[in-house]
Amino acid sequence: MYCDMKKIIESVKREKRIIVIDKKDKKVFSNGTLLEMAKEFSQKFSILEGEICCIYISDIFSQLVAFWGTILAGGVPVLVQYEDELLSSPSTKFLSAIKSCKSNYYIILLNGSFVLKESKSDLYQHKNLDFDFIQLSSGSTGTPKAIKMYWSSIENNIAINKDYFSKLGIDIQGVSLNWLRLDHVVPIVTMHIYDIALGNDQVIVETSHALKHPEVICKAIEYYKVKRTWSPNFGVKMLSKFLERSNYDFDLSSLNIYLNAGEQVTHEAMKHMVKSGKRHALNPQSLFSSFGMAELSTIVSNSQWYYSNRHDNFVSCGSLLNGLDVKDMFGVGELYFKSKNLLNGERYYLNENSNHESYDRKSGWFKTGDLAFMKSGELYICGREKEVIIAKAEKIYPHIIEEMINNFYGLRTACVPIFNSGKGSNDIGIVVEGERHNVVDKEIVNKIKEEAGVTIRKIINVENKMFLVTTSGKVKRSEMSKYFEDK
Repeated sequence: MYCDMKKIIESVKREKRIIVIDKKDKKVFSNGTLLEMAKEFSQKFSILEGEICCIYISDIFSQLVAFWGTILAGGVPVLVQYEDELLSSPSTKFLSAIKSCKSNYYIILLNGSFVLKESKSDLYQHKNLDFDFIQLSSGSTGTPKAIKMYWSSIENNIAINKDYFSKLGIDIQGVSLNWLRLDHVVPIVTMHIYDIALGNDQVIVETSHALKHPEVICKAIEYYKVKRTWSPNFGVKMLSKFLERSNYDFDLSSLNIYLNAGEQVTHEAMKHMVKSGKRHALNPQSLFSSFGMAELSTIVSNSQWYYSNRHDNFVSCGSLLNGLDVKDMFGVGELYFKSKNLLNGERYYLNENSNHESYDRKSGWFKTGDLAFMKSGELYICGREKEVIIAKAEKIYPHIIEEMINNFYGLRTACVPIFNSGKGSNDIGIVVEGERHNVVDKEIVNKIKEEAGVTIRKIINVENKMFLVTTSGKVKRSEMSKYFEDK
């Protein structure tokens, strides 16, 4: 196993702060406290060199202590989405993580103390691991994969992003804010590890608290003079709607960088944020449409949205950052990359099928699973290949239909395929989060038919908890398409 990550935490700027805000209170920790508690953790548990440990903890700072403590002990940490106490029925996400990583151990917090438990009786022998930690994929299109993460690749990613923003006259040093779960790659890498390496203060708002009270995000940006933040597209929409109706004028002028990343970026969401943010002194030039993936150590292209191009319904994610090559595409096609950040390209641990499907050893090209096109040297993402719906021989991009409904009716929806056995092809179904009304249903069907030329076969509504999303807010369309079975 590499030891570079150990050096990063051991040489951390001890005086820098980690401010954690949740529904109960605000807690301020120093990086020095994080280091000392991580050392205590590493000394408490006899974790074998290269042992993979899943971290299943809800408390934010304790997650970070266990993460760095496992690294200091010589182990390989895996942050797993926390859903509930591990009692008689462990969560599906937890069981998938154990299976994907063949993790022999998991770490929980019991009465305020860390507890290391064996996950199974037949322990797997992990040998000759050369990576620093494991990042689970979102699982939005299937079972999460265990992605091998390397500090050398992350370090390079920091350098190329720092260079990109420097050329725009923007310094990535300064206070950051994240409100998404740490088991997602952007929060743990692009925010937390970046900040540890660069010596930045960081504000972390607990996700459910931020979703229920978006004013907490705005207050934190104002109070701590936050320079850098991010959210997926749904978060941009949520914040812009809140700012639009807020009676208080926030001062968001400190923001230099607001990345829209982690899911499909839409023009309407960004345009609405510029409009609603104007009263709150949000600099429109701080908004960036970005693309990245864990396999590439996160963000690999950015576009300053205020100046960026738009082609049909797709938003430019800018030119690719230094050291990245893209395979020629003629029109919309499968997106392939070459990059030294890929290292040998086989980024999935104990998953030969996925490595074989995604990486060509001879040519060095890595298949991302996205559909995209290049125009004037800029990257446009069309959506995940697995999620594009073929209906009547036409390609339908779900996010376009969803965005259209959201813009007109303010409803969060999922556009999914319904297989029509009689026709031998797909029809289109819409899953609506929360209550719906028959009048709106008819309006939606007519609107989509008129503007997109797409016929909606069926609309169903589900309770909020049944509207399935990943930790970054990606809609789990493939899972929700099952709601139409036998209907």
